[in-house]
Amino acid sequence: MMNEDIPRLIYDLKYQDALELIMQELEKEEVEVSLDFLSYACVCAYIVKGICLEQLEVLTAFVKSEDFDGNKVKKNTKTLAWLFDTINEHIYDNKLTLSEPLDHVLSSLLAFKEALPASVNINVQLNKLKSYLVSAKKDKESKETQKTEEVMEEEPKESISVGFKGSTKLLQLFKKIELCMELSNQNRQFEAALFYKDIQEELTNFDPIAYFPEVFIPFYRNLSKSYVKIQSFIENSQDTLEWHIAEQMYKSSPEALVSGGEIYQAEELENTHEVSDFIREHQSILPSMGVINDKSYSRISQVIVGDEEVEQEESTENAIEGQEADDDYSVVDNDRSHIQKEPGHQGNRDRLDEIADEHAFDFEFD
Repeated sequence: MMNEDIPRLIYDLKYQDALELIMQELEKEEVEVSLDFLSYACVCAYIVKGICLEQLEVLTAFVKSEDFDGNKVKKNTKTLAWLFDTINEHIYDNKLTLSEPLDHVLSSLLAFKEALPASVNINVQLNKLKSYLVSAKKDKESKETQKTEEVMEEEPKESISVGFKGSTKLLQLFKKIELCMELSNQNRQFEAALFYKDIQEELTNFDPIAYFPEVFIPFYRNLSKSYVKIQSFIENSQDTLEWHIAEQMYKSSPEALVSGGEIYQAEELENTHEVSDFIREHQSILPSMGVINDKSYSRISQVIVGDEEVEQEESTENAIEGQEADDDYSVVDNDRSHIQKEPGHQGNRDRLDEIADEHAFDFEFD
């Protein structure tokens, strides 16, 4: 026999206490299962815990079993009508408080309806509960959609423009690219071709300054303070040896060039500019520019002066042949005697080659 306190507690709206007694009854070794007992269990489980899935499945199995007396049509109809009317009234007063998946509950409710005998007509109650469940499902889906949209607004979907803070022109270009891709995905080739042609023309005439003003405006604003000096360095230094060396360092590692300090001091740079200008103009060097030390240069200069004087003498002899030039010949004789006093013409030439190799200069001396 079912505990008589269970229906009394339910009619007194003490569903928690009634559920505890139902659980105690189920723990007994021998439990008398009836339609009334299962209906009470279903009502209490929903109102107290917000569950009814398992209870509906048990009811469905009971209705299909031999224990269900189909001849008691009026009593069975009254009991089941009370079950679903009570749940519907609770939903109406307190809204649906279901802790289980709505789809599963709807499926179980449909299975129970199909298992009922045709003689038991509680379609009004079942349809009303179904409408509550369907309405709750739609509300849940709507809230989930709204929540998703809010998240998307807070965190925009990733696109090709992520990470860039560009101008309006750049954003428009990104938009055109995305639309072109979408048209291609939809097999709308004609419209995609229009976008593609426009995009290609824009890329052909791409001007980074117009598309990334937030980068170049501060860049030019900063350079405006020293633009004249920077331009002067470019004009005066770009053909020099030190510029070439610094340029190789820059290509290798711009960061290392910046962190390494100044390559040349201003005074040294000015001197080397003078050397570079002279070398470009004369294909030679001067001792005063500091390319080689004075001691080494003095040995080179002796050979250069001697060679130049010999050449001048030979040219003079050919030019003044047949003229009276006793004084000129005496000068030439003196110059030649000066050359002959040197340690040897060939020895000077060898020493010159050694010095050129030592300082890694690739110049030819006439």
